[in-house]
Amino acid sequence: MTSDYDKGSASQAGAATENPKDWDARAVAEVTELSPRSGSLESVRPLVVERDAAHGKQFELGLLWKGLQSGGERIVDAFTSEQRCYVVIQGVPASKKRRPLHGRTLEVVERVLLGQSAKGIAIDLGISPSTVSDATRSALRAIGVGCRASSLPILLSFSARAAHQKPPSPVSARVSHLQASPCALWVVSMARPERCLASVLSDAEAHVIAMLAEGLTHTQISRARGTSRRTIANQLSAAFRKLGASGRRELLNILINFLPRDARARETALLQHPALSA
Repeated sequence: MTSDYDKGSASQAGAATENPKDWDARAVAEVTELSPRSGSLESVRPLVVERDAAHGKQFELGLLWKGLQSGGERIVDAFTSEQRCYVVIQGVPASKKRRPLHGRTLEVVERVLLGQSAKGIAIDLGISPSTVSDATRSALRAIGVGCRASSLPILLSFSARAAHQKPPSPVSARVSHLQASPCALWVVSMARPERCLASVLSDAEAHVIAMLAEGLTHTQISRARGTSRRTIANQLSAAFRKLGASGRRELLNILINFLPRDARARETALLQHPALSA
């Protein structure tokens, strides 16, 4: 990653992670040669998880979004485990570095990542919904994300939120260095946000909240869980009531307030949402 990422991890952990000697060379080659439109890195994900657990250093999550929008990095894989969310980041060689996201494209994709609907964005900016869709697709392709806006990597959305919190929200993630050359490779991870709600929500409510946070629709959630849309709607309604959230956008704001952070910031968040302190 860029020096900003090195500083982000080194300033909080004392030093940047050393290049691993035990990282599987074939796995590194597979990651390095991956293009944004090729297949997933499912075969090397266990190694990514192992590396993150053994060598991950504290990292300010908002720096991930800042690095991606700068044009110097791209996402080559994103996945979740039972405990954490992960993205694998590849540094872009100087000769292939793209222009930073800027102007209308940056404003649109940031609004999408912050949870605003395409219709609301179009109305606010005085543009057509198709322009919103085109700008979003262009921005996501530029940072290596080939999926639809409705199924974005949850770490990407939370990174953008961490970068835009006012006052700044030093949400803690982990970063570890996978490979130094020919292209820098890093893994960034964070705890699954819904796991902090175990004392407030039932298991079913926590699961559907997690899927909603990942961008799935009610229909997609019902299919994945093998239950009816009415059941999903009831579970979401109960979860929103317990959390004091009126919709997905407010839900994401609540969830990000309970990701790991320094003690003072967490105490402030608890005062704002006392139901979660139980």
